[in-house]
Amino acid sequence: MSMIINTQTKGYQMQSTRNYPENWEGEGWLPVPPELEGKVRENYPYYELVIEDGALVDVTPTERPEEPEEAETPVSWDALAGSIREGVNAV
Repeated sequence: MSMIINTQTKGYQMQSTRNYPENWEGEGWLPVPPELEGKVRENYPYYELVIEDGALVDVTPTERPEEPEEAETPVSWDALAGSIREGVNAV
């Protein structure tokens, strides 16, 4: 298994038929050392790439945005149908 990462978008690709340090996408992509693959997957997309001499040497996690509050309970079909029958535009 091998992973590469895009230096602009921080997106990554994995392929089981490739071996580190193969780069199958070319410019703008870097091979990810096997010891960093888990860190990339765990923190995606909230990290900064640490690149030295053109090679990825670390991934620094960044702050994640706050989790959104739980969504309101969805309106049931019966409630929606009743509102339509009553001429109400909002449920």
